[in-house]
Amino acid sequence: MSNASTTRTHQYPKTAYGFYLALSMLIAICLEGIIYLLMLGNTIGPFKVFQKEESVNQGMARGIKVAILVSRSSASLFSENPQAFAIPEREWERVLKHEGIPPRVVSDAELAQGLGDATVLVLPGAACMGKDERTTIRNFLAEGKGVIASGPVGTRNAKCEWQGWDFLTGLTGGKSATTFTPTTNVDMTFRGQVYFSEKIPSGLKLEVPSQELTLLNSDEPDAFLSDWMLRPAEGKPISAVALAVHHMDKKGRVVWFGFNNALPAERDVDQSRIDHYLASSVYWAARQPLAILGNWPKKNLAAALIAVEVQQDFADAGALSSLLKSEGLPATFFCDSEEAASQPQSVKDFQSIGEVASLGTTGKPLQGQPPRAQAEQLQQSKSGLEKIEPGKVLGYAPPEGLSEPATIVALNDAGYRYELNEMAVTRAEPEIVDFTSSVFFPFQKDEVSKIFRTSSDDFDIIANYHGPEQPGSELAEGFLSDFRRISYLGGVYTLYIHSYLLGRPEYHDTLKKVLDDIHAQPAWATTGGQLVDWWTARNKIEVQTSKISVHRIRVDVANKGLTDLENASVYVYLPYHPNNIQISAIVFRLRSPKFQMLGRDDILRIDFPRLSAQNSYTYIVQMDE
Repeated sequence: MSNASTTRTHQYPKTAYGFYLALSMLIAICLEGIIYLLMLGNTIGPFKVFQKEESVNQGMARGIKVAILVSRSSASLFSENPQAFAIPEREWERVLKHEGIPPRVVSDAELAQGLGDATVLVLPGAACMGKDERTTIRNFLAEGKGVIASGPVGTRNAKCEWQGWDFLTGLTGGKSATTFTPTTNVDMTFRGQVYFSEKIPSGLKLEVPSQELTLLNSDEPDAFLSDWMLRPAEGKPISAVALAVHHMDKKGRVVWFGFNNALPAERDVDQSRIDHYLASSVYWAARQPLAILGNWPKKNLAAALIAVEVQQDFADAGALSSLLKSEGLPATFFCDSEEAASQPQSVKDFQSIGEVASLGTTGKPLQGQPPRAQAEQLQQSKSGLEKIEPGKVLGYAPPEGLSEPATIVALNDAGYRYELNEMAVTRAEPEIVDFTSSVFFPFQKDEVSKIFRTSSDDFDIIANYHGPEQPGSELAEGFLSDFRRISYLGGVYTLYIHSYLLGRPEYHDTLKKVLDDIHAQPAWATTGGQLVDWWTARNKIEVQTSKISVHRIRVDVANKGLTDLENASVYVYLPYHPNNIQISAIVFRLRSPKFQMLGRDDILRIDFPRLSAQNSYTYIVQMDE
């Protein structure tokens, strides 16, 4: 008994000691984590764990005063459903109050008498407008102020009698306009690298409910009526189906859009994007500084990815790779691992030109198989290709374009970085899908990028070709028209080639014409791996701007990622076009970057040779000092 009792007496202190030791270590780890988060928050600030969310009051700080017209005469057009006319105006009030800009509501009579100290006038659906109201608006713009209008603005007089499109086209710089009422939901696509692009991806496709749309004929629209592949609707040019524009009218600034700015309640994500578009439009129209990050390195306006699907005949692929090598353009070659194993030298040649990626093990679609089975085949294909030629296999192109959500999960499990030819298009730039790599490190994410199919492959274009028997520039135009469209959107153009089709010798002149035209444009020709490396690093960059005084603007750039970003550009929309500019850093260790004023929209481009990981940069733009 005494021995047992003694043993128990010695065990209790050991157990307690271990418990307190573990508790002390846990407390120390927690404190260290808290200190680390605070340090990050005080440097580049990626976390808001300890910051109370404050109401936004940027508008008040910037001195923006907005007047919203609630037109009784225009409301009479909605006599059967008067609430429908009020919805866009209420949405405007909600957005402005969130931005800290309490709006002033004015009537038709008040607008006719003048707008006092307002700096921006909002005209939601103001179709009916008297002569004095039109005069007030023109004078308002002549004073250098801003107007934001929607729908068929000013197409009728004060009695709502039809007057024509002259006021709308004069306001926006458009050539003509029309109305269109689709019977079902339709898509519209937003252009990228514009003043509202901080939260609206390049080429974003957004579905809008059936409604009366106003379409403008305008040279450079910010949004247009489109199909599922981001093409302008009904085969028309982009300029003919404009749904949104911004325009500098001598001294004043005008924003116009032809759709309803209120979406159904369940569309909260898309509504937040529309809200961002509205708020950014107010700041731009009010001549407040705005900054966006360029999509692509070295001042390029688009990216071009040459993708070659290698099947059946490696000889044609070899001739194709020689052409690409002579053109000095990189390419990504997609091979299935079973065929590639019998052609090791070809695979090595492909790798020397650009990058080798996967078509799976047999070149057959994985769609419909369980995620684990898909991951096993993808891993098998990856390992097989990497055994032939050392180097990481990062990309996968689903044969026949057949993919599903389970495939993205399988790609992550198998260690891939991107999928090309995703058919469910949502934008013209890559979409990053992230996966938590460990429950112990929730801020560390694995990422797989979707690169969407926003252009036709060689099979589609050749099948629809009706030109001369000997293909030439007419066939090349089928590819180049897609390239110009995606370049306009600021996205990724994919030239998708099958080695047994456009890779055949009889098409080499056509292909050379396409490659030469791409090479001559400000487009970054790259491989899939380099593209997603850049895009995932760029995705961690944040830019902000604020107005210090009439002649000074502060620009903040923070790289919150773990990878340096090289050759990035920030585009700053200035309040006016200054005669001279200086940029200085507020920290002595920072050099002043190179910069250039562009010939449109009072835009200043600032070029950064390197944005180092986990670093922030602050500069002061001095105008006419």
